[in-house]
Amino acid sequence: MLSYEDAMDESCTVTRTDAERECKLHCCDVSEMIAVLGDKQEYKARDVLNWLGY
Repeated sequence: MLSYEDAMDESCTVTRTDAERECKLHCCDVSEMIAVLGDKQEYKARDVLNWLGY
């Protein structure tokens, strides 16, 4: 598990599986995340957190 500070680092990435898991934990629609952030195998952790509203 990443700390918030580590996750917000520009170089920190997460796998698509991790991003999908976070979406589901936050009761968000994975397809909406993909529509906004793109269909990728890896995402910047901060982009996922920002999309989730952090």
